[in-house]
Amino acid sequence: MAGGKREGAGRKKGSTVRPQLRDSFTEDELKEFAQSLKERVKTDSVIAKFVGEQIYGKAPQPIEGRMEHELIFDAETRAKATKAIKEFLS
Repeated sequence: MAGGKREGAGRKKGSTVRPQLRDSFTEDELKEFAQSLKERVKTDSVIAKFVGEQIYGKAPQPIEGRMEHELIFDAETRAKATKAIKEFLS
């Protein structure tokens, strides 16, 4: 198969643009909504969590579980990982 630029190939323009809340409401409606959220945050922990995640980003989630198999690395990857770990710990 030949490589290179092909007409019509690739991601379409605007395909990564997500709809924004501000595009669907007036400025006054958004202010009213924000004020409503501010009031609800004081009494509703679910709303408080949602608002916090929207402003500061979602907290990293720990990965839990058992490893049932040993991780196998090739020699080059093992050497890079060992070097990175030693640098991190020093």
